[in-house]
Amino acid sequence: MPEVNQDITLEDIVIDEEFKYLLPPLDSESAATLEADILEHGLRDALVLWKDSNQEGDNQKRSNILIDGHNRYEILKKH
Repeated sequence: MPEVNQDITLEDIVIDEEFKYLLPPLDSESAATLEADILEHGLRDALVLWKDSNQEGDNQKRSNILIDGHNRYEILKKH
């Protein structure tokens, strides 16, 4: 079962531009429909994050890289 962490804020999420480039953007009608749905019903499908751990000396840096939900993420940031 995937780990669920509800303490993550939108500011904690990292967008990897190379990965985002691989995902097709929504057309304007689909984007408007998705935005209206999120505003009316809230976010129903979770954003999928990849926990990337990089060792730096004694400290461990963790990133929450967005894997799925780029369009939903942009709508959430907008509102």
